[in-house]
Amino acid sequence: VIMFFKGKDRGFTLVEVMVSLVIFLVASMGLLPLLLTNMQAGQANSLHSRARYLASEVMADLQIMDYASLEAVSGMELAANDFAIL
Repeated sequence: VIMFFKGKDRGFTLVEVMVSLVIFLVASMGLLPLLLTNMQAGQANSLHSRARYLASEVMADLQIMDYASLEAVSGMELAANDFAIL
């Protein structure tokens, strides 16, 4: 179907499209810091979760060991040097 536009019913002008694009970009830039903050918080939560898991694994291993076999140590490296319990 071919439609012929007469008068003001010809669609959006380039200026209207550009103005709406600028408004959209300004609104998006306002949300960018929120997105970055959430990404950083997600990374921190992931690291904390991993550290808690590794700590619980060490605690489980220590609970299994006989008390007489435990020795005093200054530190213990875990998971290919990702975390260290000192």
